[in-house]
Amino acid sequence: MDLPTGNGVTTKGAQIKTVLPNALNNIPDALYQMLADANGGELASWVMSCMINTSANQLVYALRDLAGPAGAVYRFYNSDSGSHFYTTSVKERDDIVANLPHMTLEGRRFITEGLGTALHRFYHTITDAHFFTTSQKEKAYVEASFSQFVYEGVATYVYTDPTGTNDQGVFRLYNEDTGQHLFTASEAEADNVQNVLGWKLESAKSFYVEIA
Repeated sequence: MDLPTGNGVTTKGAQIKTVLPNALNNIPDALYQMLADANGGELASWVMSCMINTSANQLVYALRDLAGPAGAVYRFYNSDSGSHFYTTSVKERDDIVANLPHMTLEGRRFITEGLGTALHRFYHTITDAHFFTTSQKEKAYVEASFSQFVYEGVATYVYTDPTGTNDQGVFRLYNEDTGQHLFTASEAEADNVQNVLGWKLESAKSFYVEIA
């Protein structure tokens, strides 16, 4: 199992089970005696083996939970601009958490399969907001008409039509006052943003994802 540990490094489960025994081999005698005392005064090889396997498995599960499921889309709230940012990159997620205090991680919002149609990402240099689209026509229009938008590449790949019973259409909403967009797979959030905040619904099926 390959595990992205959150700092851009991929760790294999087998590597974890190699590192832990090496670490235990370097335990000082005094600490080893404490471990032995805690286990009835002796520390048989099979007990050590169980400790290693248990610790390794716990670490593997912890790293897997930290990384999140493959294709997880993380959403941030930008308190300076009031906009939202989305990324599938664990490294980018962790870099933002560590270095940009005005960006609040709201967690996983949905899951993409990493297949299908490219989801293009733009950055607005004036408002510090991001825009996403699967439309090649819209991408070309933004690039040709709005110099303040910088194309940042493909964010991930998504389906523009449902492929299974668990697929959910993503709502795309637009704030006519600020020019910001919101993407959400939650119908309740989409309704609230429209009815309470006055945003305009541009599409209820801008692309399809799985609920996180």
